[in-house]
Amino acid sequence: MTAAYRPIFAAFLIAANALAADPETPASEAVQPASDAVKPASDAVKPASDAVKPTSDAVKPASDAVKPATDAVKPASDAVKPASDAGAESVALKPTRGEKLAFYAAGGIYGLTAGIWIDSLFGLTDPGVAPIFPVVLGAGGAVGAYLLDQGLSPRRGVLAAATLGMGLGAANGVGIAATQAQYSQDGKGWNFATQGTFGFVLMTAGAAGGYAYGEYVHPDAKTVAFVGNGAAWGAITGSLFGAGVTGGEWPAGAGLWGTIGLNAGTVVTAMVAASNGAPTFRTQRYMWYGYGAGTAISSLIYVAYAFSDGNPRRGLVTNALGGVAGLVGGALWGAGLEDAPDEASNETTSHFAFSPVPGGAMAMASGAF
Repeated sequence: MTAAYRPIFAAFLIAANALAADPETPASEAVQPASDAVKPASDAVKPASDAVKPTSDAVKPASDAVKPATDAVKPASDAVKPASDAGAESVALKPTRGEKLAFYAAGGIYGLTAGIWIDSLFGLTDPGVAPIFPVVLGAGGAVGAYLLDQGLSPRRGVLAAATLGMGLGAANGVGIAATQAQYSQDGKGWNFATQGTFGFVLMTAGAAGGYAYGEYVHPDAKTVAFVGNGAAWGAITGSLFGAGVTGGEWPAGAGLWGTIGLNAGTVVTAMVAASNGAPTFRTQRYMWYGYGAGTAISSLIYVAYAFSDGNPRRGLVTNALGGVAGLVGGALWGAGLEDAPDEASNETTSHFAFSPVPGGAMAMASGAF
């Protein structure tokens, strides 16, 4: 967005008027009555005084001519403002360095995942051959992300939204594959190639969806962080709740409810941000403080289980509800808090969430980079 400076020069009009005198009267006429000679003299003065009037009148247009000149200067001064505003706006709309680096790193992870997926499709297990695709495609993914950024020149928030979308897609792929493995009968679950394909497709769809969301909605860093935090809150809460209510193996319930909570948290926070705007970074931190405090305080329920014959795993449901209650309390506690001017545009805080899956845990990072 550019603005041209157009100098305007004002021309000043100067008018002058000369006084005219009557021609000399003949000497003979001047001698005849002296009284009469005086009259023409007095009469001659009148035109002279009259001649002055046009002179004063002529000055008025000159003063009037100055007014348009001064008025003409105003647009020039006004023209400076759009130029300065346009420069500041163009800088503010560019992605931050942290946002770009996170996107490049996500591109590398995407390529690494693609390499592992290809290995699973072709059954490559040889230690000398299996690392080739992941390493080459991992480096290529980072370079491809850089070229994509340079070629498209997206505005601020688009790359962060694409990175978040990629992470959410990968998390959904892992959660669904793990849940399928838990609930399937022995020997009828997906093999690693099918799991990898499913996860890679969702990862790709998430990246594309996040990029489209960024281009259409134009989210700021607060919105991207809020949606990512919502996904983390939902995944943790769902995992705790699912592990507590499931009667069979706890990883099955944790994987299923964790995936449901992940998507529910994403949708709810995205709707809140779209309708009322995202909370400030300070408010979001207070929400995390409240969530952690609520989860920790609700753990006192296990003291009661020490004197009971009940299954202490049910206490995870209390932890889930306590976390949600603390989250709401933190939002109320931090409501209205404003960010510092430099923090509002350069927030680099990130959060990490872990959800149990068969054989380990699913990790997810969220926040503004």
